[in-house]
Amino acid sequence: MTPKLTTRGAVTQTKIVHAATELVQEFGLAGLTMDEVCRRAGVSKSQLYHFFETREALIEAVATTTVDEVLGLQAGLFAELGTMDGIERWCAALVDLQIERGSEGGCPIGTLVGQTSSRHVATAAILGEGLTAWTEAIERGLAAMGDRGDFIEGFDPHREAGLFMVAVQGGLLLTDAHRDYQWLSLALNERCSLLREKLRVA
Repeated sequence: MTPKLTTRGAVTQTKIVHAATELVQEFGLAGLTMDEVCRRAGVSKSQLYHFFETREALIEAVATTTVDEVLGLQAGLFAELGTMDGIERWCAALVDLQIERGSEGGCPIGTLVGQTSSRHVATAAILGEGLTAWTEAIERGLAAMGDRGDFIEGFDPHREAGLFMVAVQGGLLLTDAHRDYQWLSLALNERCSLLREKLRVA
């Protein structure tokens, strides 16, 4: 059982994870060194190893934080995915975020997945669960529309949610590679157009 942290301990642990997450975002997992984490967080090696006995444990914390941040940023939008307008607002928000970021960085979860080797079993599981939760949020919105009878017969919310995630991840990858948000915009606009074709005509 994990011991309960004191208020000071929780603050120190948060500083460490924040510093490690920043490092990974800037330099990837290869750039995550315990010495640099200590320097950025302003903690000693003994403090760092008190909370994270190994580098692997710290990487797992970074993965958890990354998933929480990516999904948390979209929480309000996920709640509105039960309408076509809500889906299009979500897509527009993803594109706007890439514009704000200069079309750089791709998907933080997807980027970490690409850097995770077969040794990082626990980290891979955390990231996989994050992507699954993201897909399920889309599916819930689509299923709600299907339950209302918004779509033609045979509509499969599970399949459509998966295709949206393919568009998101592929669009973000190409956006990052070319530093051009239009790749993500193109992928999501295409998915929305195809989804609209499956709406039941009143």
